[in-house]
Amino acid sequence: MSTLELKQKIIKKIESIEDDNLLAEIYRTLEISQADSDVFVLTPAMRIALDEGLEDVKHGKVISNDEANKDIDEWLSK
Repeated sequence: MSTLELKQKIIKKIESIEDDNLLAEIYRTLEISQADSDVFVLTPAMRIALDEGLEDVKHGKVISNDEANKDIDEWLSK
């Protein structure tokens, strides 16, 4: 099925829906989907944190995912 055919089928389905709640949920889902494709702009604080993290990686200041999970589990069990 082509993209155009799929869009036409979706439009026909939506046109037949009478449930306002369902239509609102479909709209909300489409809005979320559109927001996901928007460009994410970093704040200055986020950019600083990202740069610090990249520097840590360059200097080998990293731990494995397993080690991080173990540390988190230990912290949560306290």
